[in-house]
Amino acid sequence: MATVHRSRKLPWSTVSLSALSATALTVGALLPTSAQDQDATAQDQDVQELVVDLGERTGEFRGAASGALYGLSDEGVPSDNTLEPLRMTTVNQKPPAGAQHPNGDALVVADSFFRTGGEYIQINVQDMYAQWTYEDLGFDDYMEKLAWVVDQVSNSSYADRIVYVPFNEPDGIWYNLGTGNQAAYEQNMATFLSHWKTAVEYIREHHEGARVMGTNDATFRTRNYGDFLTFARDNDVLPDFVSWHQLHSDSLDSSSPNYFRDNYEEYRALEQERGIDPIPININEYGGNRDLTVPGQLVQWTSMLEEKKVDAGGKAYWTAAGLLGGDVVETNKPGAGWWFYKMYADMHGGDTVTVETTEGGHAVSRVPGQFGNAIAPQGPEPNQYVEMPDGVLNELTDMTIATWVNWNGNQNWSRIFDFGSGTSVNMFLTPDVGGPDGLRLAITTNGAGGEQRVTSSEALPSGWQHVAVTLQGDTATIWLNGEELASSDNVTLDPADLGTTTQNYIGRSQYSDPLFNGAVDEFQIYDRALTQDEIASLLDSPGGTTGGGNVAWYQFDETGGAAALDSSGNGNDATIATVAGVDALEAIAVIDDERRQARIVAGGTADPFDVVVENVDPETFGDTVHVRLAASTWSGQNSDAPPPEVLLEEDVAVDDDGSVTVPVRGHDVHGDGGTNVDRMAAYEIVLSPGGTGRRETVDRPWRAAYEAEDATITAGQVNTRGTPQNWNAPAASGNQDVGALDQPDSAVTFDVEVPEAGEYRLSIMYANQTGQPSQQILTVNGDDAQFVDYQATMNWAWRTRTDVVVELDQGNNEIRLAKSHPDLGTAEGQATLDRIDLERITGDGPVTRHYEAELAQYDGAVELGYDHPQQSGAGHISLRRGAESTFVVYAEQDGYYDLDFRYSAPGRPGSEVGQISLDRRPVEGAMLRAAPGGEFWHTQTERLFLSAGVNRVTVEQTGRAPLRLDHVSATRATSGSMPVQEVEAEAAMLSGSAEVESHGYASGGEYVGSVGQGPDNRVTFDVEAEEAGEHLLVVHYANDERDTGHPYNADIISRPIDISVNGDEPTRHWFKNTWSWGNWWARGVPVTLQEGTNTLVLYNDPAQSATAEGCPSPCMPVLDSEWAPYLDKFEIAPIRIP
Repeated sequence: MATVHRSRKLPWSTVSLSALSATALTVGALLPTSAQDQDATAQDQDVQELVVDLGERTGEFRGAASGALYGLSDEGVPSDNTLEPLRMTTVNQKPPAGAQHPNGDALVVADSFFRTGGEYIQINVQDMYAQWTYEDLGFDDYMEKLAWVVDQVSNSSYADRIVYVPFNEPDGIWYNLGTGNQAAYEQNMATFLSHWKTAVEYIREHHEGARVMGTNDATFRTRNYGDFLTFARDNDVLPDFVSWHQLHSDSLDSSSPNYFRDNYEEYRALEQERGIDPIPININEYGGNRDLTVPGQLVQWTSMLEEKKVDAGGKAYWTAAGLLGGDVVETNKPGAGWWFYKMYADMHGGDTVTVETTEGGHAVSRVPGQFGNAIAPQGPEPNQYVEMPDGVLNELTDMTIATWVNWNGNQNWSRIFDFGSGTSVNMFLTPDVGGPDGLRLAITTNGAGGEQRVTSSEALPSGWQHVAVTLQGDTATIWLNGEELASSDNVTLDPADLGTTTQNYIGRSQYSDPLFNGAVDEFQIYDRALTQDEIASLLDSPGGTTGGGNVAWYQFDETGGAAALDSSGNGNDATIATVAGVDALEAIAVIDDERRQARIVAGGTADPFDVVVENVDPETFGDTVHVRLAASTWSGQNSDAPPPEVLLEEDVAVDDDGSVTVPVRGHDVHGDGGTNVDRMAAYEIVLSPGGTGRRETVDRPWRAAYEAEDATITAGQVNTRGTPQNWNAPAASGNQDVGALDQPDSAVTFDVEVPEAGEYRLSIMYANQTGQPSQQILTVNGDDAQFVDYQATMNWAWRTRTDVVVELDQGNNEIRLAKSHPDLGTAEGQATLDRIDLERITGDGPVTRHYEAELAQYDGAVELGYDHPQQSGAGHISLRRGAESTFVVYAEQDGYYDLDFRYSAPGRPGSEVGQISLDRRPVEGAMLRAAPGGEFWHTQTERLFLSAGVNRVTVEQTGRAPLRLDHVSATRATSGSMPVQEVEAEAAMLSGSAEVESHGYASGGEYVGSVGQGPDNRVTFDVEAEEAGEHLLVVHYANDERDTGHPYNADIISRPIDISVNGDEPTRHWFKNTWSWGNWWARGVPVTLQEGTNTLVLYNDPAQSATAEGCPSPCMPVLDSEWAPYLDKFEIAPIRIP
């Protein structure tokens, strides 16, 4: 997607949506009332535009950017329900018996990946090793392991669907191909190329038709890939896929040398120069922790990858296997990121079209300083820093740099200043290096290992402080508020030794360290070492007795703008910059001729924008289009999300110039009546032919969000997370959270305002790394004190959500979450708080969710129709000759749901016209039947037991005539027949080592443990079935088994259960790690029962485990845990209630 400047200004009052009557609307109708009220103030504002040109196609939609590294861990983890709708192309898993992870073997998860539509699996061969980074035991040892992997893969049933990745990140691991020393590089590259040739020739000799991928560098470098391609061409060892990684946020930054789009073009040029036909590219690791799970971040990455038609398999691995890159919660629940990739998958079948945006950008601002104004690198615009001119320190030997700083603390390795030309050559001052050391001045011409340092034993204090560094001869000194803090007389380097530095920053590092969290004022550079008295004089006035910095002096007293003027008179003006292109509006758009639909997915900005769709073909859409706008916003890293919320659904007249404009703003996502856009959300727009059918009114409950860092904090600490510079820190709403709430008086108090008195759903986004459930005490307006329980999470920044119903008064209310209360005492444990959300509870009963057939995924002979006046949504589909349509139905909890199927089919009344399947298993008795004459559309209700999270509801045409489907709706059942049997595990018959244990958060306070190591250690219970057939067994369990743990790897382990029904052969199911032995999760597995009494036996028989005998050490010859999870209770229910 190109970023362009457009001169067009589009005030809201002239947006190209013509006034319409019964079947169309005006612009004002597209905007909620709160936005219309603000229309007058927006008349003269430039609104960013996203321009989609349906007439300019760029190729067939590829849709291959949804993979993940170690995204699957076990059979059924994550569930097939979460895999199939995403239509993934590829994932990257470890080799058979590899020691790098305790699970995720490619051949173990292959069946689930391929049966749900996957095309190929990559294997990182070096994952045979146990350590990160991989232990180097010599190339002969590597070849022994490679031979094992090739033997296992080539003799498997998936041999033609596995791609070998012989080496992983060789620019850093084993070969150090990223070195800046040219002589060392040439020697290292020669070794690598020799090893590459040997490895690839072995693979291709011993596995006929094998495919390989490489070189898989952590960072694309033109030098490395050019040399590699030349050698590989000349030695007939070119890879079948070329791969590298794009991890850092600067991959999104058009001004960065690591910008992906530039890397892609540079690589293709290398091929062309060498006469090599284009080789498919796989960016098999992309994104940082700040990006994963966040729709508004993921759309920025995916739009680039789709634009270049590359595979991306896929999202980088930073935490634990089996999460699909963080997008699947537990085993079967979708996170917000999952819904984004579902939007992406639904573009299959279309052609991509050009997308352009007006230049976005971030307003540059100032904050109050010590004298006048100051700049805040993480202030009102959180990605600001100051860039000074090239060579600003040229020829300086002695020098002084002095400035006022107001640091917010709780950061390691951020920068007050950093002058350099990259990580090898620089001079910096950091407020805190962490551990026992604090402030540090460092200078180097040979990377971190060559640094000459001055280090204080204390970090920079909070509040406004005056900091100075002086260099005189070989003596370097750090001064704090006019007093010497630390000094060294062994600093032989000076600024002149750095040469003409090209990256000179205030508040930003040469490395990927976080931006300085605070404010900077009166930044001055002198060409001599000031005396202590002169430094002290700067505490009293900006220039003190010195007259101000005589090399550069940035006072930041401008009222606004990006220029920081130099008051020294030398013209060294600086620029207040943002990280360009990061957190900016991006989009993917397709036109699907068969469906007669256009789909657009956009996001990445907090600024209002218009989506201008040009060249809307009347032959495809008619004169009126149906517009559906929905959004999926961030739900936390470990909290499920409902389907994208529909914000707008209306028919819109096409403008005379063939365009339609959809304003994305004014949807009041924060409850403040503002024209806000959610930076963390992805917005989906679907255009279809309009003018017929019924429209559902979009009715959204009032809601509001409140950031914890903006609340009143007592005995707590604000932490900054996941900024573009701190790209590998987990995301946080607003980039900050509140932690260290472990003192007796710790509390976070939110002042909230609601429109009416009544019940509200209070959602608390938190994290809890204590290893056990924690608590806080909730009060509302000082009353109704109660404990709120928080399940454990993976770490202090891995967020989930808990919901509490509260009663609020109209107007202002106080919500307080505290460590202690005079009546209730002290809460157990602690948690970090990110934000709270309030939503008005309407009391209308369970939510009914509608799933339109024209938006569903389908297969076979299907036709779409948009011409029936009684259809809902935009249209309907017709299934012919055994065609099927699959609806992705969300369930907020396990239980019975009434599914209404609205359809039409000619035929003898009562004859079968369609078979309903749940999760790819036909539901006995659930058949759509031809209805008597009368109404065109008929509704048939089926009560089915759905699993919490994602369910695949499929309708297959079975009659002689076409089956027309309009929609499926789902409502949680609250009355009528719901025959769910519950059995407490401790009430079952226990055998062998199985025993009852106590836990306060288990159902009934008890659970059963020590089930495993053979079928004699088991749990047995009976259940009654009124009718024979398929039932769902919901197992409530806990499991926190882990392996050794890597620096980046939680090494969680799933535990299997062998389930035998009535003495039949057992079926093995895996139960994912729950982060804590005190977290009780539920997973449903299908069982077939006979009418009457049925006996279920649960155990773990190691004889059923996958093994890898003879694997080379270190390896994992036994792949499954010998133990079952802790068992809390069981629910058993028939799938269908007749």
